[in-house]
Amino acid sequence: MRVLLLSPLALLFLVIVTLRRKAYDLNLIKVIHLPVPVIVIGNITVGGTGKTPLILWLVTFLAKKGIHVGVVSRGYGRRSHGLISVNSEMSAENCGDEPWLIHQNTGCPVVVGANRVAAANRLLELDPDVQVILSDDGLQHYRLGRDVEVLVVDGERRFGNNLLLPAGPLREPASRISSVDAVVVNGKKAYLLHEQTYCMQLEGDLFYNLLLPEHKVNVLGFKGKSLHAVAGIGNPQRFFRTLTEKGLCVIPHAFPDHYDYKVEDFEQFEGEIIMTEKDAVKCRGFADERYWVFPVQARISTAFGQFILNKIKVPHGSKTH
Repeated sequence: MRVLLLSPLALLFLVIVTLRRKAYDLNLIKVIHLPVPVIVIGNITVGGTGKTPLILWLVTFLAKKGIHVGVVSRGYGRRSHGLISVNSEMSAENCGDEPWLIHQNTGCPVVVGANRVAAANRLLELDPDVQVILSDDGLQHYRLGRDVEVLVVDGERRFGNNLLLPAGPLREPASRISSVDAVVVNGKKAYLLHEQTYCMQLEGDLFYNLLLPEHKVNVLGFKGKSLHAVAGIGNPQRFFRTLTEKGLCVIPHAFPDHYDYKVEDFEQFEGEIIMTEKDAVKCRGFADERYWVFPVQARISTAFGQFILNKIKVPHGSKTH
């Protein structure tokens, strides 16, 4: 019934999306191209699909090839406004949890801003040695010209009911798949959605203490304990299931994506708490020894990295950093 009631709005959304895309295709709205290749990592559904782990993997892969990468992001959920250059002293609340994680884990320059073109130009001003820019979640930001489009798909939820917002989860019609350069499916099985389809899996074995990051334990350290599992991500059930499959007994607590945590959210929890890295960056200010983090890394074929290299045509190792 809800879908039926919202279908007229979804149709209106489709008209708006189509007209907007057509305006860029006809050059009625100017596309801004940068002097360096731009790779867009995005999705066509609301909610998390695994873009951040993929970006971390790709930044690391390109860095190993001697390519200096920068990242631009909207910085969703941040408290600040305008353009922000992320640094390690900055709190995740001011720049956004995902940009903070990307900078912290890779050391690459990251600029956040609602205007991706302005953010990219600021990035190049601050670091002229940047050879490639990754645009985080910028698939629908058409004003920024791009050399490669990578669509990330949740292998479990895929495209839901295949309807556009607000009747379904789609930001753009599923036909958008045909226009991207590659599809990365986050899951154990890669559905052949595109000629260039790659399977990505998120893996992790160790937990580290948020208060004392050097203190790490494996799954055996939590065996037999009742744990509170916290996730404020696009698909929290994936996180809870991962912990359960590792043999842990968890009490799940799902929060909205990009949730801004407060110490009061955990006052009723007795015992240890396990959370994602994305959630943990917003709990550092009040964490105690009960808080544990379960980081995951993307595992994907290096063939994907080679595909990207072939598309951007940047000389390997042309600069040393």
